[in-house]
Amino acid sequence: MILEGPAHYTITGDNHGQLAYGKFVAKVPKGAEGFTVDYPNGKVVDLGTEFGVQLDRNGDLSVGVFEGEVELHPQGRKDIALIEKNHALAQSADNPQELSSIPFERDQFVRHIPSREFSWNISTPGEIEKSFDISHLIWKPGEYRALVKWMSGHKAVMSGRSPIKIKQATLWHDKRLISSDVHDGFTGHVRQTRDNIYHLHIPDEDFSKGKWILKVRMQFTTPFKNTSKNTSKGVLLLEEGTAYAGKDSDFIGRWQYTHDGVTWIREFHPDGSVSQFANGGEALGFRNCHWKTENGVLKLWLEKPHYYTDHILRDPNTLIFVDQPFRHAVKIKP
Repeated sequence: MILEGPAHYTITGDNHGQLAYGKFVAKVPKGAEGFTVDYPNGKVVDLGTEFGVQLDRNGDLSVGVFEGEVELHPQGRKDIALIEKNHALAQSADNPQELSSIPFERDQFVRHIPSREFSWNISTPGEIEKSFDISHLIWKPGEYRALVKWMSGHKAVMSGRSPIKIKQATLWHDKRLISSDVHDGFTGHVRQTRDNIYHLHIPDEDFSKGKWILKVRMQFTTPFKNTSKNTSKGVLLLEEGTAYAGKDSDFIGRWQYTHDGVTWIREFHPDGSVSQFANGGEALGFRNCHWKTENGVLKLWLEKPHYYTDHILRDPNTLIFVDQPFRHAVKIKP
């Protein structure tokens, strides 16, 4: 289930919930048929499907079906309404027994969690501006942080000892500049990466829905003439203000991620020590490493070679590597 706020939803059983108001999309797999959602004027019963529900605070309801069928049981009405694929029904709070067919506005529902990652590549020497449509991630005013991270293109970055320079990040709403962060940052190998997070602020008075574009100006210097050797690739991550709110207790525990086909587990201990495991075996090189947090960032000191590598939290269960070409790690139970 993907629930959109503002909403009030209560889990009342293994296959049962209650919606006071709000909007959601539920995708019910085989074996979970009969999933039921109660609301003030009736209930919706799934028959193995994907469907969307919108319940306004005033009690007006609409139900639409993406796949399969659902049953709508209006309060005070004896017969059951069957809603099939690509069909939608509306129920008025003023007359709950009356149902009406309405157009199914599929685009009004969020069916997938929006990705916060955007790929980029750069191969031409000189300065270039990359644009990213982030409209689906701007839900409210506040603090946002753009992390520019190199992932691959080892020869281009390492052989010339020339990391990619980031010069600025600007945030635009319907072609109007809202926020900017201008400073020199660098991304490449972990020892070359620094200051690659850009801070952007959306004031209350400047927030509204529309086209939000993030522009990042980058500069690439390479000794190679061969384009295939020049190309470097990476990701841009857009995180919300909580990305710098991590405390020691938030980082302590086991974090799992995969890289180059290998499953890794990185464990941060309360005493500041670190354990690392690759496909179940311990990586002995981490035994003399230690970590600390500064301004919400976990800094891990690697004994050999000598440098810090940074981590931030997207949420309590998602760890992001700021300066290494790894995908995010997920917190796991001991």
